[in-house]
Amino acid sequence: MRYAHALRALPLALLLGAAPSGAQTITEKNLRFVEYPDFPTPFDLGSIGYSTVHKKVFIGVTNHGNREGIYEYDVRSGQMSLRGFIDLLVNLRDFQWQGKVHTKIVEGPDGAMYFATDAERAAKST
Repeated sequence: MRYAHALRALPLALLLGAAPSGAQTITEKNLRFVEYPDFPTPFDLGSIGYSTVHKKVFIGVTNHGNREGIYEYDVRSGQMSLRGFIDLLVNLRDFQWQGKVHTKIVEGPDGAMYFATDAERAAKST
């Protein structure tokens, strides 16, 4: 299933040239509605960051339950892709779960994208 919402498109519009400084006003002509493919349930944005090296926007999304994904929006091609689910990309212990990306996603001097979060302890259900 695919989910899109105007509020989810707004952060991309801001990063794609609609600067809040007044240099350019957000209008229907520069606002893009972008689908977030392959996320299994409705979700909320967690964090967002832009890579000047790769010309890509990275977005953390969560359903505040059992899915936390990292999306990549390629500014040049206009394509959005799911890069993976955090709980499958990191080394969580059996008793940990991941709720969302808790900080801004920032580009390091090496061109890699970084963020911080916590691996919360969860009570095991029986």
